[in-house]
Amino acid sequence: ICLACQSIPAADYYVSNKGSDGNNGTSQATPWKTAAKVNSTAFAPGDTISFERGGAWREQLKPTCSGTAASPIVFGAYGAGSKPQFLGTDVLKNDQFTLDQGSTYTYITPFPVDRHTTLTIDGVPTSYVGFWTNDPSVRATVNSTPNTTAIEDGWPGSVWNDHSIVHVNTGGSDPAKDGKVYAACVRANPIHSEYRDYLTFNDLVVAEVPGIELFWGIRVDGGKGIHMARCEVSGIGGVHFGIVGSQDFVGDDLVAGAPLPGQNYRLNIAF
Repeated sequence: ICLACQSIPAADYYVSNKGSDGNNGTSQATPWKTAAKVNSTAFAPGDTISFERGGAWREQLKPTCSGTAASPIVFGAYGAGSKPQFLGTDVLKNDQFTLDQGSTYTYITPFPVDRHTTLTIDGVPTSYVGFWTNDPSVRATVNSTPNTTAIEDGWPGSVWNDHSIVHVNTGGSDPAKDGKVYAACVRANPIHSEYRDYLTFNDLVVAEVPGIELFWGIRVDGGKGIHMARCEVSGIGGVHFGIVGSQDFVGDDLVAGAPLPGQNYRLNIAF
């Protein structure tokens, strides 16, 4: 009976781009690799999950467990360097761009991208112009304006399907030769707390979410007792920090900046 009444000590877990999901994750020498591993793991109140500074995850961090008021589950950072990043983009393969005309290149993605999105080039967003299909003015603007993007769905009239066509004016740079990183938005809400209680998020960064409407940066839906400190969100087409129907939310030293160009929409706001 005495043993059953003893509290279970909190555990510390570590995640690194250099890790492996086959590790136990319980030390900096044996870290996990992916946010997916974190999302699929059952944590106890008081546990801490730390992502290595300088790392970047092109995944969604979505906790599946709740802490308690006395012992929240903490997601944070360890090591030296820049804060861990969670990005809403996936990298495109440079050699799969084809020249359309002038300095406009075309890329057929193997996944759907939002029809209101854009591309980033070396992390810098291009300006979204509009929907390419059946709109000569959009095509003319992209073809004549460097660093602009338009999206064409794989099947006319459908917003989401198995692939999309991206048109980007690179300003004359050939993606197959320039060595730049081209990325497209495929992921909304890279950090998303959904109906979980007593979670803490410290020193995390979200960037490159160039979609509008429900494509947000850090999103909290419902739940209670969520605390965020020193988190940053930038390069977002929609809401940077979105807190929806959550009780007792506390945010300290939160930074929202660098909204995406070319996405003048009512939900393109900081908080």
